[in-house]
Amino acid sequence: MSATKFVALLSFAAAAMLGLLSRTNGVTTMAGGRDSEDYVASDSTGYCYHHKLVDAQGWVTSDKLVPSC
Repeated sequence: MSATKFVALLSFAAAAMLGLLSRTNGVTTMAGGRDSEDYVASDSTGYCYHHKLVDAQGWVTSDKLVPSC
């Protein structure tokens, strides 16, 4: 059995976040948020990994594999 080791040579991530926290008399009454990330990386073989991730309220709502770097 052989193993292949890949080393990331290029990595880039851009993120955008929005959060909401509301308290009344020190008690959390509302909380929420969303986040998105555009993640690009390639390894020593030249393989490209490019995903656009979006989450809201703690759930991943979108995970898109982008075919180009």
